[in-house]
Amino acid sequence: MQRFEYITVYVNASGSYQAANGSWRNMKELGEQGWELVSVVSDAAKDMVAFFKRPQQHS
Repeated sequence: MQRFEYITVYVNASGSYQAANGSWRNMKELGEQGWELVSVVSDAAKDMVAFFKRPQQHS
């Protein structure tokens, strides 16, 4: 059975996401790392939150 890993990040309308260190990076980088955008929602503070998934690596 295929298993996935997930990440959730804050995004802005210009196509950037907030990395763990607080810097803003281009979402294209996530695609290059194999992440697929699943959904984008607005949270209570009017920020956009994006949910990504990718196939989990087998060990």
